[in-house]
Amino acid sequence: MYNRTEIILEAYPYEFTDVMKGRGAYFCFCRDGSRKILKEFSGSASKAELLDRFLRYLNERGCVAEQIIYTKEGQVLHTDTDETRYYMRTWFEGRECDTRNREDILCAVRRLAQFHTDTAAFQEELPQTMCKTPDFLEQEYRRHIKELHKVRNYIKSKKREMNLKPIF
Repeated sequence: MYNRTEIILEAYPYEFTDVMKGRGAYFCFCRDGSRKILKEFSGSASKAELLDRFLRYLNERGCVAEQIIYTKEGQVLHTDTDETRYYMRTWFEGRECDTRNREDILCAVRRLAQFHTDTAAFQEELPQTMCKTPDFLEQEYRRHIKELHKVRNYIKSKKREMNLKPIF
């Protein structure tokens, strides 16, 4: 169905003037000048609702955060005819932090510190399905180290191959 996106967009309370397909998302431009992004959501409805409450909490604390857009029926997620779930959120235009600019770095550090402070003060209990095992971080580090060793060994083997090949 080629107009699938249009059918999904009808579930939201905006009039869209243009839609562009991007990496796993649809970038939507609204008649009022705002921009939204529509993405597939693979988590549970409770996870989407928790994400919505968390983003609203951050905005209340003064942190500029994306906001989830509710459907016309007041739902966080829209379920398509093939049971694929989507969510829409606000989309901000921005630029990357310039690592050569001292003021950019200081601003990023301040914002990150404020984000961590705000996140630590978030009082809601995480659902059990979202909780990681106590040794999750250690397992993640081991996996990354193993991956780095593979890359290092691959590069070493390529260097050896290049050195052993005759030039002529």
